[in-house]
Amino acid sequence: MRASSACTPLDGTRPTAPLFPWVVLGVALALLAAGPASAQQEPAPTEAPPSPAVPPSSAAQPLLFHVPPTSVGAGAPLEVTATLTESWQLRTLSLAYRRLDRDGWHAVPFRQVSTGDFAAVVPGDEVASPAIEYYVESVDREGRTRRHFASPERPHRVEVIGLTSAQEERIEEDRFGGARHRFAARSEWSDFGDRSVAGWMPEARRPGYTEAQLRPRTDDFVEFHADYAYRLLGIVESIHFGFGIVRGHAPRLDYESDVGSRPADQRAPGFNYGWSGLAFRFHRYFGMGVDVYLGATQYGFDGGGGGFFRIGHTAETHFDLGVDYVSNLGYRAWATFEWDTVPYVPMSLTAEFTDWPDPGDDAGDGVRLWYGASAHVWQGLILSARVGYAARHGSNTGGPIVGGGVAYEF
Repeated sequence: MRASSACTPLDGTRPTAPLFPWVVLGVALALLAAGPASAQQEPAPTEAPPSPAVPPSSAAQPLLFHVPPTSVGAGAPLEVTATLTESWQLRTLSLAYRRLDRDGWHAVPFRQVSTGDFAAVVPGDEVASPAIEYYVESVDREGRTRRHFASPERPHRVEVIGLTSAQEERIEEDRFGGARHRFAARSEWSDFGDRSVAGWMPEARRPGYTEAQLRPRTDDFVEFHADYAYRLLGIVESIHFGFGIVRGHAPRLDYESDVGSRPADQRAPGFNYGWSGLAFRFHRYFGMGVDVYLGATQYGFDGGGGGFFRIGHTAETHFDLGVDYVSNLGYRAWATFEWDTVPYVPMSLTAEFTDWPDPGDDAGDGVRLWYGASAHVWQGLILSARVGYAARHGSNTGGPIVGGGVAYEF
């Protein structure tokens, strides 16, 4: 029997094969099998996608800081100043405003000033009572609109103190019913009563005078006057121009010894004239006026002037104090109180001292008192009437004043 070359343990068991070579072989086979599968499943490397753009809401936004004004004077420019951050992002920045007495919004731009702030100015002629409302908005470089302060639905209000000249003029026009033009004509007769050379005396003293000396002579005058007025309603309230005719009877001219040698037109005093005037209003309750007269009396070319002071408004209750003078016609000094307590029916009382129409009469100073009333009868048509009493220092009796007129305003 042939002896084995392998060594056998003493206990007679067969020797076991070593494990390490088999482990190494198994791992190698596993790696070989897994390698191609892993290569197929692993995605190919790609470029990282770009990060999304930062939305505008997350970027630094322009911010506006300002102190909103609460009041402004009428007619004064309204300036709104503001500090703005990130202004480079904006294409425009504007202030939208509106007047409460008008419709529609208007815009003025903000402009950068030397201090680095921004300012917008509402023109003074747009700043009118009762208030101005505004809001602030911008348009960025991409055309998007952004509201920085207030909104059209909830604007900021700035109270306007006082009235602009245009508003005052409109209020004045309303006081005259919206009428700027006025055409008017009136006529009036004043009778101072009869007068004789001897003047008034009791019956007991009359026997010493002749019939010629006691004969009553007419003492009166009639006036026709027409004019046009345009109301400017400013400091110069109105301008006037027109013409007139005065004719009368003067007892003195009948007394003089040379009356028979005088032409008839020199025995009857009168004045044909044209005139112009200005009325001023320095305050709602204070004004004045001046007039100039040019024409001819029975003696030839003549002229004169006059004026008045007024307390109160022309279209409301007021008091006038005035005087007129024409060298060969005489003077008139008057005081008038006019009131408008009855709607559309203004009334007046006037007291006048005058020596019209013959200033050379030593006994010619007289007084006229009358009551007047006007009625707005249809749209701009106005009818007026006056009645009163007149008397002179040398009159035997007094006499009536009767007159009337018509005017049209538009």
